[in-house]
Amino acid sequence: MSEKLEEKYKYMCKLCEQMSSSLHKADKIIKENEKQGITIQEYQEIKNKQIRELEEMVSGAQSKEKLLLDYIDNMCGMIYYQVQLKEHDRWLEDCIAQGWFEIPAEDE
Repeated sequence: MSEKLEEKYKYMCKLCEQMSSSLHKADKIIKENEKQGITIQEYQEIKNKQIRELEEMVSGAQSKEKLLLDYIDNMCGMIYYQVQLKEHDRWLEDCIAQGWFEIPAEDE
């Protein structure tokens, strides 16, 4: 066999193995669900619900990350422009209100 044909043959074999593995996994899931009395449609609905929940969690994490980056950017700007300490105090009060920092008990 030429090298190209041999490469294509190996590639096709690999694809067949992957497809066989996927079909085997799908068959196993279907059999497990049938034992539990779950239809394929119910299984899909459960999976879709899980996906939606994960998407909501990721969206919330991304929003929180953006908010935190904005706070960091604000502090960097305050330091760079050497704003008055009362501005730093306002920023800290906001961070405390957000629940990101607690004043140590010995400092109160």
